[in-house]
Amino acid sequence: RRELPPDQAEYCIARMAPYQGPDAVPGALDYKSFSTALYGESDL
Repeated sequence: RRELPPDQAEYCIARMAPYQGPDAVPGALDYKSFSTALYGESDL
């Protein structure tokens, strides 16, 4: 929310699934799946 305008931040947050990993904290979002869905796999 600090790096994007409010409307863009809310758009991203609304489309991210909850993070389900073993180290998940309450309210965590799955940015990796979200960004992969938008931009595809990375070779980095």
